[in-house]
Amino acid sequence: MILTNDNKYRGSLGQTFKLDEYSHVEKPFMEQLINLGWNKGKNQVLELQMQQTPEQSYRTSFTEVVLQPKLRDALKKQPDRK
Repeated sequence: MILTNDNKYRGSLGQTFKLDEYSHVEKPFMEQLINLGWNKGKNQVLELQMQQTPEQSYRTSFTEVVLQPKLRDALKKQPDRK
């Protein structure tokens, strides 16, 4: 496989072949988590819409890595461990 921006080698490949993070990383990872049982009970696998605003993804900015509202809710639901 040749991945290049040079049309001489690419031909029509760019029209039919698409490498994107969602299709090749995020989606397979979410499917793997679901298959491992991570979407049952208190666990939740979030599949967010493409082209969202930060607020739609539980953030104030896309630079935030942790979804703080979801983390807070999850921590509140945890039983006290003594």
